[in-house]
Amino acid sequence: MHTATTLRDPYIIHAVSVQPDSLKLPSCLFSKSFYKNRNSLPIGCFHYSSKHISLLMQPPRYTSTCYFQKENSLKETSLPVQTLSGFPIEKLNGEVVLVRIDTNLVLNTSNSYDKSSLERAISTIKYLYSAKARVLIATRWAESEDPRTSCQKSLSDYLSSLLQLRVTPLQLGTKQEAEEGSIFLLENLANFSGELANCPRFSKKLAHCVTIFVDDAFSLSHRMLASTVGVAGFCHVSLAGFNFEKELSDLLQLVDTTTPPYFAIIGGDNFSKKAPALQLIASKCDGLFFIGKLAFQIMKGLNLSVPHHFLEKNVTSEVKKLIQIAQDREVPIFFPTDFVCAKNTDHELSEIFGSDEILAGWTPVDIGPKSLEKISSVISSCKKILWIGPPSLRLLKEDTSGASHLAAILHKSSNNGCEIFSAGNIPCNAMGQISRSSSQIKLLKNTTVLWEFLKGRTLPGIAALDKVYMILC
Repeated sequence: MHTATTLRDPYIIHAVSVQPDSLKLPSCLFSKSFYKNRNSLPIGCFHYSSKHISLLMQPPRYTSTCYFQKENSLKETSLPVQTLSGFPIEKLNGEVVLVRIDTNLVLNTSNSYDKSSLERAISTIKYLYSAKARVLIATRWAESEDPRTSCQKSLSDYLSSLLQLRVTPLQLGTKQEAEEGSIFLLENLANFSGELANCPRFSKKLAHCVTIFVDDAFSLSHRMLASTVGVAGFCHVSLAGFNFEKELSDLLQLVDTTTPPYFAIIGGDNFSKKAPALQLIASKCDGLFFIGKLAFQIMKGLNLSVPHHFLEKNVTSEVKKLIQIAQDREVPIFFPTDFVCAKNTDHELSEIFGSDEILAGWTPVDIGPKSLEKISSVISSCKKILWIGPPSLRLLKEDTSGASHLAAILHKSSNNGCEIFSAGNIPCNAMGQISRSSSQIKLLKNTTVLWEFLKGRTLPGIAALDKVYMILC
């Protein structure tokens, strides 16, 4: 990466970054900005490719230094926001840096997914410390009987043990004359109403003396908070931390359809709220397998008989629309052919029934073995698979549920070179128990961010960060 003042690379022309008032993903991914004269000329966004030149006029809100990559590395590494990893480390020396972290990530370390995310979050803070920045940690937590979070001092002590560095409690808005490389924990954001309201006055107070903002709480990027959105407007630079960068990169790779066949396995429920996202998935994938309660909505849309108590009301038209999108693209739709069912009078008693042979007095609770075999068969040649949502229709023991069996099937596919994207608590936990460190498996635990992204909505936490604009030739 190079700054605009030291460019020697023939691939790149002098440019700067611009942060527009709003920018929806993924429309921003290929917008590259060239700055001429702010006083008289608008911003022109140029992208050179195979002698093709496109120009997009856009007025600036403010400008800052831009950092660049060669064109041949853009596809694999480029993100629409500026990142801490791409920011010159020497420019961190002596700066006051506010880092927003997700306390849930710091506290929940029960599986490999949480541990890897925690390691990246810790690396962000340690990296800033080693660069001799003054680090202010901002977060919110539930003050409970948990000794780690009973008060600000308790959490700062716990963070000190994780970082192996001293973390000192600090009152919000205090001007601290600290040595370079100091780390402070600000007061609990849960105690300030301005946090949830994204109050400008509170945002300004939060950014007191801060020059650089680093957001490492990707799980909150769908929310409009003072500590993730408002504060960025009062800082000179706003960057994505190491964990934020990794999770955003995984999210963008998820919708990349350049390596077909791409198959989606979709479980869970609540079709009405997910309809736009599900329809987008249908327009991108090469095959769909619906599991969980969503399977019954699709089966009903295909005029099959299903238990009425599993059906949502007023979603028929949206289901038909999804089916039509898939049929227009000749994308096959699959659903379970058998279910594990529990007896209504004795939930400990279970039997396997065909999807059209479920007897009265029995309720489907999980995906059946023949359906799992079908999934294994239809995904055998896939290069990319998205699994989002549980296959079960109620909470079951993990060691006996379809989720663990499905995770084993997908893990086998990953060993054959297939890229797996697993989204949601149950899928991530199931995959995490089987796969410890596979580069072919991406785990996205926060499905709210994913669903909002797939619906085409702006994610405020991403839009608030400085954008990366480039000129490539």
